[in-house]
Amino acid sequence: MNLLFNIKYLLIIIISAICICLNTSIAFSNDKLNNDDNNKKQIHASSDRLLIDENAKCAEFAGNVKMIQGETVIEANTLKVFYKGDLNSSEKSVAGEESIEKITAEGNVKIFFDNRLAETENAEYLTATEVLVLWGKNSKITSGRDSISGKKITFYRASGQVRVESDKEKQVHVNFYSDGKGLK
Repeated sequence: MNLLFNIKYLLIIIISAICICLNTSIAFSNDKLNNDDNNKKQIHASSDRLLIDENAKCAEFAGNVKMIQGETVIEANTLKVFYKGDLNSSEKSVAGEESIEKITAEGNVKIFFDNRLAETENAEYLTATEVLVLWGKNSKITSGRDSISGKKITFYRASGQVRVESDKEKQVHVNFYSDGKGLK
């Protein structure tokens, strides 16, 4: 029984190695496409400090935080990444499954994404629903010369919908340029 288990285990390792080699050779044959895909998936972060709490499944970056993934850049005083799984585990997440559950940012938050700039005091991005929520005084999303601002902005990336809420002190503001066409 033990010998049979070892043989099965060895076969799994060999098959996995073959699959990895096949994927590697396919990747080398299409360098341009592969580099674009890797740039979209690879995340680079820099900060003055990093605290990882494996029990809470959270990595907290503090001080001059800058996180980059593809064309998306987040800058903030503090940024927390909540993840699934175990950092020490050699097992990777299931194909297609996102390992990051959410990202929160606090203090002087700037997010550059999809040719837009979001500025706020607090932000939260939920990866499963692709929803970005900005809140705090003067929360604002700018796209070219157009902008929207309010106390709380919820941006649904999948559909492109935006919900802007005001508070007692300040209404929602929208600056929209019609390129000379005006209202008709």
